Amino acid sequence: MSDDRYVHVAPIARGGMGHVNLVLRQEGRFQRLYALKRLHPHLCDDRRVREMFLEEARVAGLIRHPNVVSVLDVGTDVEGPFLLMDFVDGLALSTLQQLLDEGELLPLQICLSIARQAADGLSAAHELTSMNGEPIQLVHRDVSPQNILVGFDGVVRVTDFGVSKALVAGEAFSASSPVELEARLTPIGDSQSQSSLSLDFVFQDAGVSGNKTMLTLCGKFGYMSPEQLRFEPVDPRSDLFAFGVVLWELLCGRRLFRGATPRDTATLILDGVLLDVDEFRADCPAALTELLFELLCFEREGRPASAREVASRLRAIHRTVVLEEEELDVDAFLEDRFRGLKGERERTRAVSVQSAVEESAATTVVRDVTSRSPRGGTIRRWGIIVMLMAAGLVAGWWIQYRSGDASSELRPSSMVSTPAPEKNGSTADNSTKTQTAAIRNPISEVDADVSNTATKKHSERRTSSNMNRARRKMRRDRARRSRTTRKRSAPARAEPTATSKPAPEFWEP
Repeated sequence: MSDDRYVHVAPIARGGMGHVNLVLRQEGRFQRLYALKRLHPHLCDDRRVREMFLEEARVAGLIRHPNVVSVLDVGTDVEGPFLLMDFVDGLALSTLQQLLDEGELLPLQICLSIARQAADGLSAAHELTSMNGEPIQLVHRDVSPQNILVGFDGVVRVTDFGVSKALVAGEAFSASSPVELEARLTPIGDSQSQSSLSLDFVFQDAGVSGNKTMLTLCGKFGYMSPEQLRFEPVDPRSDLFAFGVVLWELLCGRRLFRGATPRDTATLILDGVLLDVDEFRADCPAALTELLFELLCFEREGRPASAREVASRLRAIHRTVVLEEEELDVDAFLEDRFRGLKGERERTRAVSVQSAVEESAATTVVRDVTSRSPRGGTIRRWGIIVMLMAAGLVAGWWIQYRSGDASSELRPSSMVSTPAPEKNGSTADNSTKTQTAAIRNPISEVDADVSNTATKKHSERRTSSNMNRARRKMRRDRARRSRTTRKRSAPARAEPTATSKPAPEFWEP
C-alpha cells in the first residue's frame, strides 16, 4: 500500500463496495496487525460511494464498545480513501454457518451467546452520542451475518457501518404516495449471496406528468425491514427486524427470506411470510420463540423498544439454559470445532507477515539510497561531487606541500647559502659568495611558487638555528674569559711568620 506506516500482508475479505486487507504496523520491535478497508478502484471516483465510505469512518470512529469493530484511523492516499480497523482473528457469522456440516445446527448456548453479544453491539450504536453529548440516533441499516464477526477469543463484534446514513434523495415517501414505474437492479457484489446490492426505483407522482424521483436502496434484501423496502423513515427498530432474521437463521441453519431474485426476496418480506422456528429446532425455549415473533413483527410498533432490551432478554434466556445443561463458551466451542482451520490460518499468517517484513526491509534500503524527489536527488549528487572536488584540491595541495619540504632537505648545498666551518671552530667569512644553480622546474607556476616558499622557509629555519648556536658559543667564550680574569686579579695568600702560632700537630678536641 502507499502509506509507508502499514505493510500489506494478505487479503482478508472482499465485498461489493470494497475489500479488506491485513496490514502490519512495525516500529522497531513493536508489531501489530490491523485490518485496512478500501473501496474498489472503479468506485473511488463515485461521489456517493465515497460519502458512504467516509460516513462509516465518522460514525464507527465514535463507537467504543467491545462488541463493535473500532475504526482507528481514516485517510486518503494515491489509492483512494481507506479505513484502519482492529483486526479480528475469527470468522464471519456467515462463514461459520457455511463451515457446518450438512444439517448440523449450532448448539443453543452458542446461538444465544453470539446473539446476545451482537445485540450489545447494536445497543452501543443505537445509543451513540456526539462529542457534545447529543444523541445521534444511529441506524446500522445493514445488519446481516456478513457484518457480525465471531472471534476465536469468543468475542462477537458488529462491523460495517457503511450504509448507516439514509441514502434517500429528497423527502421520504410513504407507501401510498408514489407509484412504482420501473426498477433497475444494479449488483455491485456477488448476486447469489446478495452480499451487497443496489436497487434504484423511479417514482412518479400521481397526476403530475414527468415528475420523477430516483431512490436507491443499498444493502442485503433478505435482511431489510418492511419499512425500509417501502422507503419509509427508519429508526433503530428497523435494525431489530434485521437482527431477528439473523437470529432465526442462526438457530435454524437456513435462510428465512430467499427468493429466486432480489425482487422476489423483497416481496416475501413485504408479504409477511414467516416460518415457525419450532419446525426446525425442537430445543428452542418458549421465551426465545416469543422474542423472535416480536423481532420479526411486520409493524415496527410491535417490536421490542430497543436493542438493550433484546440483549437483556437474551441474557436471561441464556442463564436459564445454562441451569439445565453444562455451560459452553464460544471460544471453547470454536477451538474444539475449528482447531485445524485456526492453526492453518495462524501458520499462513506467520509466513505472510515474515515475507512482508523482509519485503519492507528491502524496500526501505532502496528508498534510503534512491531519493523519491528527482530534484532533491540531483542536488545531493552535485553536493557530493563538489565535496569530492574540494577534498581532491586540498589533498593535492598537502601532497605538494609535503613534497616541497622533503625536496628542500635533499637539495644540494649550492642552492642554500651555508657558512663553511673552519678548523679553529669559527664561522666562515661573511663575504663568501654562495653558488646557485638555475634549475628548471617542470611543474606549473603555482606548484613552483609553493615549492620555493617551502624552500625559503626551510632555509630561514636553518639560518636561525646557526645564529642561535653562534650566540651560545659566544656566551660560553665570554664566561670562560671572565673566569680567567677574576682568577688573575685575586691577591696572593700571605706566608706564615715565625711569631705566628704553629699549627697543632694533632687534633685537639
